[in-house]
Amino acid sequence: MFIGETASVIYSPVYCSNGRVYDAILKKPLDLQKRDAEVEQTLISAPDEKWHVEFLPLLCPNCGADLPGEKDALIVFCDNCHSAWNPSNKNFTKVKFSTWQEKRDDITYLPFWQLKVKVSGIQLETYADLIKVANLPKAPAGVWEQTPFYFCAPAFKLNSVLFLRWCRQLTATPPPKDLIDDFPAKKIHQVTLPITEALESSLITLSSLMSNKTKFLEVVSSLKFTLEDSSLILHPFATSAKELVHTKLGFTMNSAALNLGAYL
Repeated sequence: MFIGETASVIYSPVYCSNGRVYDAILKKPLDLQKRDAEVEQTLISAPDEKWHVEFLPLLCPNCGADLPGEKDALIVFCDNCHSAWNPSNKNFTKVKFSTWQEKRDDITYLPFWQLKVKVSGIQLETYADLIKVANLPKAPAGVWEQTPFYFCAPAFKLNSVLFLRWCRQLTATPPPKDLIDDFPAKKIHQVTLPITEALESSLITLSSLMSNKTKFLEVVSSLKFTLEDSSLILHPFATSAKELVHTKLGFTMNSAALNLGAYL
């Protein structure tokens, strides 16, 4: 599994002369196959285009305030009207979010994706369904029959071992109820992992939770994961010199691993 992989387009310089396409570095005609004749003709007949850089002003579409964020941030938060936006495709898309609020001041909020996923072939509508399917060591409770089931994944890059550990821990934990549709003005870790890659982790998360791996392998090829809804949840962590501790669940996050994730 790749966490936060990057796809790049590499442009090779060429020029056209005497009806042929030449490598601009080697000064030799490109050795194109017959099937590439149409491509060569397209390059020869293509009009000259002036490349230009396009900018998207980071101003909140809701109130017009500045949207602070690092260069690798995929989601930006407006400190003025407390909204969240995805600045992609030359436009802003509003992002649903909630905060598991902590009243303490020495708190850093880490973002996690909460995904409502339809899994064909397995009944996974409620948290009670997860307990049954994964055979989790939890006593049955009537309230879990009414508790929606969500996959969870970090919305930031981590090494694969820690990433999957957090996916498993939060997915196996009942979703929080005391959430607010607001966020603290400061100390929010950058969102650097897109929702599409969080969805890709759902299969591996489910596999890691299943106690009967053999039975799961028999049906895994027929499973289909469809994203029905998603939101960003800001989880509270108390910070120390070497680690961050989830103030509600007690789970720990190594500070060095969190910082190194920015370079993945």
